[in-house]
Amino acid sequence: MNRRIQRFKTFFLTNAKAFQAFQLLRQGAVILGAIFLAHANLSKEVIGNFEQLLYIGYSLTFFWVSGFMQGLLSSYADYEEGNKRVFLFNAYLLYSGISLLVLAVLLVFPSSIFSLFTKGQSPNFYFIFTLYLFFNLPTYLLENFFLIRDQAGKIYLFGFFSFFSYLLALMLPIWMGWSFFYSILGLAITALIKHIYLIYFVIKNAVLRLDISLLKSWIFLSSPLIIYAFLGGLMQTFDGWIINYWYDGNPAKFAIFRYGAKELPLVIAMTAAFSSAMLPEIRKDLEPALIAIKGKSLQLFHILFPLSIILIAFSNQWFPLVFTKAFSESIVIFDTYLIIITSRLIFSRTVLVGLQDNRMVLFISIAELILNIGLSIWLINLYGLLGVAFATFLAFSVEKILLCLYLWKRHGIGLNTYLNIPWWLAYSTVLLMLYFGKNLEYFS
Repeated sequence: MNRRIQRFKTFFLTNAKAFQAFQLLRQGAVILGAIFLAHANLSKEVIGNFEQLLYIGYSLTFFWVSGFMQGLLSSYADYEEGNKRVFLFNAYLLYSGISLLVLAVLLVFPSSIFSLFTKGQSPNFYFIFTLYLFFNLPTYLLENFFLIRDQAGKIYLFGFFSFFSYLLALMLPIWMGWSFFYSILGLAITALIKHIYLIYFVIKNAVLRLDISLLKSWIFLSSPLIIYAFLGGLMQTFDGWIINYWYDGNPAKFAIFRYGAKELPLVIAMTAAFSSAMLPEIRKDLEPALIAIKGKSLQLFHILFPLSIILIAFSNQWFPLVFTKAFSESIVIFDTYLIIITSRLIFSRTVLVGLQDNRMVLFISIAELILNIGLSIWLINLYGLLGVAFATFLAFSVEKILLCLYLWKRHGIGLNTYLNIPWWLAYSTVLLMLYFGKNLEYFS
């Protein structure tokens, strides 16, 4: 019995496994929430309004949340224990300060925000949504605090709480027959509860001292990562912007695109968590970290590629059942986002960030963004919503090629060092042949 318990702890109570589970729960909650809204007695316009709110929130926050977090994960191990505790408090101050700034921008300049992101259309429930953002953004620190402090059990507990509280807040008011306003209010209350726990965690575990030099060092290290995240995420932001521009801010069209433009949650959760968990390992010892990336990414191949193949093969059957026939137009867009897995499962960027070689990552991101914008403008004229999705796939693929080439030329780290090439080629070939065989008519 003791051996079984030990094996259980060894497999599940590790940072990587716990962080993957957390990301899966977070993505799963979003997808289940979207499925529920599709089946609820709500119009595509109401759903589209909610998606536009999420889009505005994402566009103003994704880059600094991601960039500072990667900087934290890649540098935290370099500090002595005392400074690590100071870091926790200063991280909370920085995230809360930027969240307050975002709230001020949203409340003071709403008409400018609408003009920029939704072509002048004013989404319903905007102001209560701004409170949700303000309380929720700093709480992204929690799972990462648990990660760097080796508290895998707390990652699981926080993940389950986040999963069930999000779904309950979103669904309960609709079940009760109330306005969708109360769903947004429920999300804001849930975010407030998590924020209160974050304050408790910081008071209990951190040294409450402002350290300007530490903040400067963190900001300097994170700046290229923030710009990189901004450029990378700007593709998704631009996709939403061009859809709103092309279709005059039509929330129904926006909802169709957004319901299709969802990569498999398991892919996002597991690759993002795996990448985050490997950053401190690369920083500690590169060679064994590369071996681990190659071996563990192969495990991801055997899970994620077959699942993607099955989903594309039968998406015409299962997608209308899950999201209703009202979103049947989203199927080909969903198929297109699934094939992005071919580049997602190559972790060259993770290695470069772990090596703190961030500037070339930034330059490659600029090239990716320019390519994506140009392709989107060209392909939306030819294929509509599908053109924007396919431009994203092409831009992701080119970015990964450039990262792999740079990692090899600059650091002498070949692709076969961190990628099982034969398995990747086999799975990618099957997936792409299936995709084009099924959807070729849309490109004719």
